[in-house]
Amino acid sequence: MKTPINALRFLKKIQYQKSDGVWDYNPRVIPKECGFPQNTWVTGESYWGGLQLDQVGYPINLFWQVYRRMSASQQQLLKIEFDSMIKKGLDFIQKYGPWSAQERWEENFGLSPSTFSSATSALMIGGELYKCTEAGESYYKTAQGWLFKPGDNIDTWAFTQNGPFGDGQYYLRVSGCQSYSAVWDPNSKESCHVANSSMRVSPQDFLDQGFLKLALLGLKPADDWHILKSLEKINQFIRVKTPNGYGWYRYSNDAYGEEGKGRLWPLLSGEQGRFAVERYLVGNLDWNQAETQVNLVLDSLVKFSNEGLLIPEQVFEQSGEGTGGATPLAWSHAEFIKLL
Repeated sequence: MKTPINALRFLKKIQYQKSDGVWDYNPRVIPKECGFPQNTWVTGESYWGGLQLDQVGYPINLFWQVYRRMSASQQQLLKIEFDSMIKKGLDFIQKYGPWSAQERWEENFGLSPSTFSSATSALMIGGELYKCTEAGESYYKTAQGWLFKPGDNIDTWAFTQNGPFGDGQYYLRVSGCQSYSAVWDPNSKESCHVANSSMRVSPQDFLDQGFLKLALLGLKPADDWHILKSLEKINQFIRVKTPNGYGWYRYSNDAYGEEGKGRLWPLLSGEQGRFAVERYLVGNLDWNQAETQVNLVLDSLVKFSNEGLLIPEQVFEQSGEGTGGATPLAWSHAEFIKLL
């Protein structure tokens, strides 16, 4: 437990204070206080200055993973040490989420299913940590509203009915990416910017698998029809079979990669493998089916790695070998370990 607790202590140290100013995304002006930096140097000094709601949700998820593995006496001490950090983060999410100035790829603003999952699961954790208190009830109620409030929830915000892929029904990568004040309308055709290029496309042209986080973080069962509909599109339109196994693009029209084209990201394979396990747990796959998918992913991740067994950020479609991107990518290795 030493390493994750040290990570939590570092996060507590770098959590923004009142003196750190605001994020000005006119008309959204968001005080930084209680949030976390997008990233920092090891000294704690902020590097890039964007608002990623993931960076507020994941410290709470990390705390929960440590907390739930401890004895009651250890839990009490951990809660005392990090109570202020956790409550501040939860209050920030509740007040300003689930909108984010950047989603997990650090590129587009709006309502992203992956970022939504990080933030909403944090609120669910808050509801459990502070059960039978006014704050805990409030966190839980907010999360439930974001998930299920009739006509005003993650599905009405981010699940399109008129996309260009397949039958047109799937989760968007991000909704409301047209402007800081855009309505979260998954059927809007108003265009959004594609990072690292001059392209503008409709939100429906951004196909990605961030929606898997809804199941991976426990917000929806893995047999939810919205998730399975979306999975069909992902596996049909942004999956590629390489000599080393299947790989997935971050999203359609991605321009971040060699020669101005996004390549296949091994970490996404890890998410696919973990989702197969989630499908087994709800009875949507039998164990043989799930194990087959998991083993194919594990085998591909080993083959994607270089001679030093370092897993890259991206691999080429034709060879299944690493590009000139970051190698090793800690995120790729983390997904491999989580799947194991």
